[in-house]
Amino acid sequence: MIPHRNPRKSLLAAACLALVAPMAGCNLSVLATRMKTIAVTKPFSAASAGPLTSSLSLDVPVGNVTVAVDPAASEGVSLAGTLGAEDDSTLAAVQVEVLRTGGDVVVKATGPKGKSWDANLSLKVPPGVRLAVNSGVGNVTISGADAQVQARVGVGDIKASALSVKAASTFETGTGGVALDLGGWEKGQAIDVTTGVGDIRVVVPADAGMTMTAEAGVGKVSDSGVLWGEKSGQGSGPSGQARATTMAPAEGRTLKLTTGVGNVTVKAADPARNP
Repeated sequence: MIPHRNPRKSLLAAACLALVAPMAGCNLSVLATRMKTIAVTKPFSAASAGPLTSSLSLDVPVGNVTVAVDPAASEGVSLAGTLGAEDDSTLAAVQVEVLRTGGDVVVKATGPKGKSWDANLSLKVPPGVRLAVNSGVGNVTISGADAQVQARVGVGDIKASALSVKAASTFETGTGGVALDLGGWEKGQAIDVTTGVGDIRVVVPADAGMTMTAEAGVGKVSDSGVLWGEKSGQGSGPSGQARATTMAPAEGRTLKLTTGVGNVTVKAADPARNP
């Protein structure tokens, strides 16, 4: 049965898409596919031919992505998921390529332009692999990453848990929130989180010093005063906030959090520092 659509809501959604598209780094044709109905689906699975020892690059224009680090995945990257489309002919044209060069693997989803389709993928990768994840429209979930992470989403959320940062890492959304849970953080490494419109929430290790800066153009920066102390200045917007602090020993660790519209929250993993 075709779901009923509210004309006013559809017009509002279209207007919002036109406003956020440049900020999200997506063109309107990609964003518009999420407004159409996915009518048919099929399962998908694949694996890299050979070990993955260096990096994984993932490009999914439309769809949700989950990447999990699994010690049992020593032989390479494995994929499973669902491909969807508006009709059978469109679904037949949706493809997921797995390309390998040396120890690097590239996964790329493609589909016909002007048609409604998506690729919802779940990947397992071995430890120590650098991750570069690019999603146009969809959520990205990462667990157990223990190397460099570069995640970029046009419209959607980024969530990373049990994250161990061993190289400079970036997380960026045009429209969507970012939630990071840092289980480990090596000396001298930088973490940069940016959202155009969306909340940022970061849990930092209890025993890691760092230099932190945070700014909300329109929104609040908070952690109950445990880490930040008093507000150190206004943000770029009329009701924003900006704060900065150093927790010794910083040892070269830096955390930069920036949102145009949204709230920024920083918590320590140690409950004693979060009354």
